[in-house]
Amino acid sequence: NFNTYLFHSLDYGKKWENIGSDKAIKGYTHCIVQDKVQTDLLFLGTEHGLYISTDSGENWSQWTENFPSVSVIDLKIQERFGDLIIGTFGRAAYVLDDITPLRELALQNTTEFDSEFTLFKPQQAYQSTYSRPKGERFRGDHFFSGENKHSGAKFFYQLALNDSLDEKDQKISVAILTSAGDSIRQFEVDAKDGFNEFMWRLDAKGQRFPSRNIREKDADESGGGFLLPGTYSVSASYDGIQSETTVEVLSDPRMEFNVPDNYLNGIERTNQLAEEASATFEILQRARKSLLLSQTLLEAYPEDSVLVQLLDSAKTLVKRIDKLEEWYMSPRDEVGYEHVTVRLNSLLYKASSLAADVNLIYEEGTNSYFAVQNARARYEAAKLEIEEFVNDLYSPFRREVEALNLSPFAD
Repeated sequence: NFNTYLFHSLDYGKKWENIGSDKAIKGYTHCIVQDKVQTDLLFLGTEHGLYISTDSGENWSQWTENFPSVSVIDLKIQERFGDLIIGTFGRAAYVLDDITPLRELALQNTTEFDSEFTLFKPQQAYQSTYSRPKGERFRGDHFFSGENKHSGAKFFYQLALNDSLDEKDQKISVAILTSAGDSIRQFEVDAKDGFNEFMWRLDAKGQRFPSRNIREKDADESGGGFLLPGTYSVSASYDGIQSETTVEVLSDPRMEFNVPDNYLNGIERTNQLAEEASATFEILQRARKSLLLSQTLLEAYPEDSVLVQLLDSAKTLVKRIDKLEEWYMSPRDEVGYEHVTVRLNSLLYKASSLAADVNLIYEEGTNSYFAVQNARARYEAAKLEIEEFVNDLYSPFRREVEALNLSPFAD
């Protein structure tokens, strides 16, 4: 007899009802576990897979997401983090990580949500600290290493995708706010139909560093900023539909977390310097882009001596920009490891790393203080040369080209 038998009593055993007679269930019963948080939520293991009910067994659905139709021998709910542990016959053990959305369905006593977009309240998130494990530094394929749990806060959401939107608009906008309503982090994630998840790295708005890639106006803001433990509001929106929740951020319980009074001074000064350096470097990048466009336009007039002279000037100015970039980073044609450590980007990364260490104090005479000062001195020297280039060479060239009714320049 391979029928599913799963009996349930509401009167301490006087009467029994087979709640496993649903035709959606296949295979005889091996095990069942009831969620203690939402008692309407049931997990059933049969000879042919894992089945879930959110209404005390009235309706069942087979769970097939990243899980095979295999004999499920035992089930256990890890209560602290709300994970379902699944023991199978011949296919090892599985973990259904965080059953929060299923609990929400059981709470509403339904198998699907009425809302087109729902953001679920996540579990507590920890600012975990990681270190390199002992052993080989450069590990080959022979070295097995298990996968760590995701670092950050995991948010589950349910979404009915609007197929009429363009692919570029299939985004969920996320905003993290303090208890006072101040926005500290904003980003977008790809919108996916059904039950899905996205991660927040437990960071505030960070600071972008100088890059040869010109930043688009609608680009996501940079992350990586320092975040204090606490409770934060989370607002997510899709196609005009908004859903809100909160998340509690906790420090690593294995580490002592004491933030010095002047800790944020180092971060603020490093971020301010990185912002200034990025803005100045972007002037160079936009000038370079305009000069390359100028070359393309001027090359169309090889018989005009004036335009040929301007073309030569454009090529010379591009080479000058490439040289100025070396204040910040390696030359464009550099290949391999560079031993130059006084590039501005290297100094900024070092200052940022020291400023982010809560065990270091930012005050005069400390390594963190000197790192910011060294980066600042390098930037001021670079800025002086870049301003001279723009004022004495690039701007006059631009005026000459614009006088010819050519407009290759990016503002």
